Formats: sequence, C-alpha cells, structure tokens
Amino acid sequence: ISHRNLYYVDFNIVRPVCEPYQLSYAEVAGALQVQWFVSHFWGTPFSYTCESLRQHAVQQEAETGDPWTSTAYWICIFANNQFRIKDEL
Repeated sequence: ISHRNLYYVDFNIVRPVCEPYQLSYAEVAGALQVQWFVSHFWGTPFSYTCESLRQHAVQQEAETGDPWTSTAYWICIFANNQFRIKDEL
C-alpha cells in the first residue's frame, strides 16, 4: 500500500473485510493480548507507521528477548468496530 494512509486502509481493506460480520478487524482476525497503545495521525502513510512499530518491536526484542513478531499493539482502526464507532468511543 506504499504511501496510502489509514483513511485508505479503512475504506479499502478494513471495512470490506469486516462488513459481513459488522465487527472490528481485531474481532474478525483474532485479537491478542495488547502490550502497547499506539497514538497516531490517520493521514500519515501507513507504511511509516508500520516501520516505526517494527523498529519499536525489534528494540523490545533486544530488551526482553521475546521475538519482535510477538509484540502486540492496540491501534484504533483495527481495535474499534468501524461500523459502530459511536458505541466504541
């Protein structure tokens, strides 16, 4: 998705995947125990956000010894049900 932002990700990926279930992406894909909360701007290219989170997870691996791929983040677009956003907030 190169330089696409979360507005694009929401309407072109998250909503189409979740629409049949009317659930959040986390509920559809399978939620994990969250370790970190992510605050971000939806207008930032999503690839930048992903790279920042990857770097953070790699740093956590160096500090804890846990594989970086096991680091779990709470990100609003995936955690909140985009079809019931008023209820989620």
